[in-house]
Amino acid sequence: LNLLKRETLMNDKEYKGSVIFSGGPNCSQKVTKFIEKNDLIVAADSGLDNALKLGITPDILIGDLDSISDSGLAWVRENQIESVKYSEDKDKSDMELSIEYASENSNSVLLIDSGLGRVDQLFGLFALLGSDKLCSIDCQAIISNTLITVVRESRQILKMGSGTVSLFAHIGDAIGVSTSGFRWELSSATLKPNSTLGLSNELEGAVGEIKIDSGMLLVIQPNIF
Repeated sequence: LNLLKRETLMNDKEYKGSVIFSGGPNCSQKVTKFIEKNDLIVAADSGLDNALKLGITPDILIGDLDSISDSGLAWVRENQIESVKYSEDKDKSDMELSIEYASENSNSVLLIDSGLGRVDQLFGLFALLGSDKLCSIDCQAIISNTLITVVRESRQILKMGSGTVSLFAHIGDAIGVSTSGFRWELSSATLKPNSTLGLSNELEGAVGEIKIDSGMLLVIQPNIF
């Protein structure tokens, strides 16, 4: 394997950000351009196999290890990679356990999933984007070729691909939503989880800004590569 060389800060466990690889089908090689050299790479069970296929070296393996390959486990032992094994009779998914670890060891989290696996697992990933563990840090996810950004309070959104951006309330109502730099602007609007008010907006320039008084938004940018 031609693994990417990354500088890590293993001594003090302080990282710029965390990247979590989920299990299931592997994702596009193009996700690697979103990974910084000082990121903490967390593998959720067979997410380790997915990371290695992309040439990414995981720093830690977390989960019940019921889906990781034998060759993956052998690689972990041979390279003395830190691993945290849980019982299969647990109350949290491997991804949730990985998020908890990442949120305690970095200031941002990027979840990576191919979007091609089980629908219930994918639904669980979306649910975790509203996790209390992620309240105090930046959180994004790349699912298939789509970037999802969690917005609480305010966030700048960079134009990617065609510039299409959709805003959806997550968990509950998003109140006082205001935008700038978009084709269709919002001013102190309320977005509800069962509404398509924020669907298929467009960034007019390179950067847009979103502000929110209370609640949470998922900002979805399709076809980023």
